[in-house]
Amino acid sequence: MMRFTVLILFVFLSFSANAYYEFDGKIQESYTALLNLKFDDAAQILSKERTEKPGNDLVFLFENYADFLKAFISEEDAAAQQLKRIRQCD
Repeated sequence: MMRFTVLILFVFLSFSANAYYEFDGKIQESYTALLNLKFDDAAQILSKERTEKPGNDLVFLFENYADFLKAFISEEDAAAQQLKRIRQCD
């Protein structure tokens, strides 16, 4: 009986786990801007995409890419400190 209860619980909980990713033209444009280290351009595109498609989880992922690239590739100390503050709040 316990196995059946766990199985039913697992089945019902698995339906709520979903994600929405749409790699459209704007997301691709922001990714290209990030790879070219054009952080301001990428931020503008991602901001527009966040308002137009609020459930697209790639926006969140690429914003994290931007934080990483600012902190580690550009070697800006202020960006690294800001990233540390953001991570401490999580």
